[in-house]
Formats: sequence, structure tokens, C-alpha cells
Amino acid sequence: MMEPARYLALYLAPVAPGATGDDAVLPTLELRHWYLGEGEVETPPLSLPQLFSAGVECGHTEARAELKRRVAVVNAQLEEYRTVRDKAQDDREQLAADLLLSQRAVVTMQMTHWRLDATALWLIAGSGLIHVGYFFLLLRGYRVGDLSLVYPVARGTGPLLATAGAVVLFGEHPTALSMTGALLVVVGVAVMTQRGAGEARIGPGVRYGLATGVAIAIYTLWDGWAVKRAGVPPLVFYWGGEVVRVLALSPLALRQPAEVGALWRSQRWRVLGIALLSPLSYILILLALRRGDVGHIAPAREVSILIGAWRAPTRRVGPDVCWARATGAGDSWRRPRSRAA
Repeated sequence: MMEPARYLALYLAPVAPGATGDDAVLPTLELRHWYLGEGEVETPPLSLPQLFSAGVECGHTEARAELKRRVAVVNAQLEEYRTVRDKAQDDREQLAADLLLSQRAVVTMQMTHWRLDATALWLIAGSGLIHVGYFFLLLRGYRVGDLSLVYPVARGTGPLLATAGAVVLFGEHPTALSMTGALLVVVGVAVMTQRGAGEARIGPGVRYGLATGVAIAIYTLWDGWAVKRAGVPPLVFYWGGEVVRVLALSPLALRQPAEVGALWRSQRWRVLGIALLSPLSYILILLALRRGDVGHIAPAREVSILIGAWRAPTRRVGPDVCWARATGAGDSWRRPRSRAA
């Protein structure tokens, strides 16, 4: 490129006088004026620094116009790049929001869009039959032993076994404090078993209480697996289980119409209360099992130990309440402090 000083000297130098007149002849335009010759290459356009030097420093009008045009193009490109950058930032945020919404939608579909299949029917039927066995064991225990003994033994060993089963089946890991609570349950049940062992009603009551506790642990783990792992809706699961229980128990009730009628006439309000409160309480348990850990929920049910032992119409109420409270305290220690794997 020409030096600025030399360019100014040539550009601003006066034009030398020459001959002018009508006889002046215009030069002839040839192909070389329009097309590149063989071996020639087109001169590359000036860069922005060269245009700045020619147009601003040297005052070349065409260079200034070209520089202005080039600057406008570069500025438009920069604006386009900024727009793309801002849009990309917005797209990342929108993508994150869309992914979050899609994950929520998938979870909602898994929880609400459910179809009845053979596995669900098998789980519902199994739950109904296990509950029937539990009812038979519990009622038999009430007949051969005191309520204040059978109920705490059953409700103390049931959650203990259910928590141990949850460690194996669901991968739950109880803490040291929750294990201390479980030990309190064992101690409470053991003391209640050993006290007054000479009485005729203690032995059968304890045996049926332990058997009922095993049944409680089995249906707790079974139902927890059904609503949490198999995804059966709790309301559908409980309703199906009730249908199974009705089908299983109706033949026995129909063979004793007189006893059923007498029970209805004498205990109508209690029957209605049980029919309303028992399903409601267990539906709430199923809803909790779907979201929480068995090691949390199974012990939480056992507050009824205190109420059942305290309200039991038997001469053994006072001492048994003490050990029932020990069992309930152990369950309360176990309840909030277990954690899922």
C-alpha cells in the first residue's frame, strides 16, 4: 500500500497543463479492460484497517464510503450474533423448564394412568386372603386371651417383623435410634409374655398374638409392595381386597343368619362405626405406603395399642397399659428416624 504522505502529495499536486481540444481522442476499450488476462488474479478488497488509512487518514472519498458500508455490515452481523446468543440462553432455560415439566408429566402418568393386569389381580386377591387369615387369627386370639394382651403382642411384633422385611425387600436402612426403639418393642412384648405365665389365658393369647403379628407383617409388606412397587392405586387395591374378603366370608355368614341378625340388632352402631372407620384408616395407610417407607409407617399405626389396652374391659388393664406404653414408645422412636436407601 502507498505511504500516506506520498499519496497526499500526488493526490493534492496540481494537474500539469496539457493540450486540450476537439481533436482529443478517447482511448479504445479492450477486453483487458473488462476481463482478467490469463494468469492474472483479482485484487483482494482492502481490509478495514486499509480502508481506515485510505479514507480517514488520507481523505479518500471512495475509501470512506466503503469503510462506512463495511462498518454497517459488521454491525449488523454483530447484532445478529447477539440475538442468536440471547436466544440460545433463553432456549437453554426453556429446555430446562420443558425437561422438568416432562419429568413431572411422566411421574403423573405413572401414578394416574394405570391398567388392571394379571399381576394386579394376583396382588389384590393375595391381599384379601391374607387379611381374612389375619381376621381369623385376631378373633381367635380375643376368644382365648385378653384384648390387652393379644392386641399389644400382635401390634408390637407385626411392625417389628415388617420393618425387618422392609430392610430385605425395599432396601430400607434403620438407624441406631430406630433399632433401639425396636428393642423396646421386643422388651415390652417379652415382659408381657412372661408376667403371669401360670395363668391359663396367657399362653394361648401370646401364641395367637404372635401369629397375628406375623400376619400383620405379611400383609403390610404385601400391600406396600403392591401400591409402591407394582403401582396399584390404593383405592382400587383396597376395593378389590374388600371384594375378595366379602366373597371369602359371605358363605360363613350365610350359614349363621340368626347370629348375624342378633349381632346387627345388638351392635348396630358399632358395626357401622367399624365399617366406616376401618376402611378409612387403612386407605390412609395405603396412601402413606405409596409415598413413604414401611419402617416409618408400620410403627406409626401402633398408637392404637395404647387406646386398645387402656379401654379394654379386663382386670389386667392397669399393668398391661404400662407395657403397652413401652411398646408404643419404642414404635414412636422407630417411626421418624428410619431412612430409605
